[in-house]
Amino acid sequence: MADQSSPGDANGSLPENPAAGRPSRLHRELTQAVRHVAEGRLIVARQRELISVLKAKGHATAPHEQTLQIFESTLRLLEDHERLLRSVGEPTS
Repeated sequence: MADQSSPGDANGSLPENPAAGRPSRLHRELTQAVRHVAEGRLIVARQRELISVLKAKGHATAPHEQTLQIFESTLRLLEDHERLLRSVGEPTS
């Protein structure tokens, strides 16, 4: 997966609300989506590390692996949402 931690386009910008001089709703939603994806990736990484430690100590990991599957599924949804928001913000030709 490509790291897309910045909500901006290739130039690092998104539409702003010209009347208010503030970021547009799309920019705010994309910023939040980027944050959610980053947090989701951390959660997945922590869960994988937990499973690794538990396995190394000889503990059962089945419930933790089920939880990891849920986290990974949720992360895919968050990434899909971020991609959707990015595609909406792309300039049309």
